[in-house]
Amino acid sequence: MNLNQYDAYFFDLDGTLIDSSGDLADAINQVRSLQNLSQLTHQEVEAGVGHGASALIKHCFPQALPEHLPELRNAFTRAYGSQLCKHTYAYAHVEDVLHYLKNQPQVKLALITNKPSRFAMPLLKALGWSELFDLYLYGDSLAERKPSSLPITHALQHFNLEAHQALFIGDTEVDAQAATSAQVPLAIVAWGRAAKAVTDGTYGTQTQVVEFKDFLTKA
Repeated sequence: MNLNQYDAYFFDLDGTLIDSSGDLADAINQVRSLQNLSQLTHQEVEAGVGHGASALIKHCFPQALPEHLPELRNAFTRAYGSQLCKHTYAYAHVEDVLHYLKNQPQVKLALITNKPSRFAMPLLKALGWSELFDLYLYGDSLAERKPSSLPITHALQHFNLEAHQALFIGDTEVDAQAATSAQVPLAIVAWGRAAKAVTDGTYGTQTQVVEFKDFLTKA
């Protein structure tokens, strides 16, 4: 798969372009401290990222009673909202690749994330990426979010493109399921949780595992 053959590139955010696990873990652990619970590692928290805040709370508070989950979720969103970009950073080569693609004639960029707009927008502003993409789709932008194919098909329609003309780049099974359902070629970052499944052929032949430097070396 030639990484530079596409008319559009659709990117996931957390775990793909940025490592936000530090800030997410800090927010989770603030809430756990209030509950007199032990602290979780960044890796333990990150394993629950990708399915929304409610799923993350269930993952990080497995013993919590169902009626207590909304309160825990609210406490988490308050804590996370107060420190969105304290430890968050872009992975190596990400900014070079985004600017490289942005400068290619006729190439379109879309950000397709499950992160709600109230968190994603100030985070993107802090990173200096508020105007970097041609289309921004957040977790609350449409009626459905990934793993539904709707955000990807919406982006295709927005740019008037066929599925084979775009490449989706993500890191988790949620991303892989969305891209596969939309029949869009898929690239999973080498550090992503879905990388092994891609290598094993779970998501078919239109997939590969990539590092961001690959976009620059395979021009």
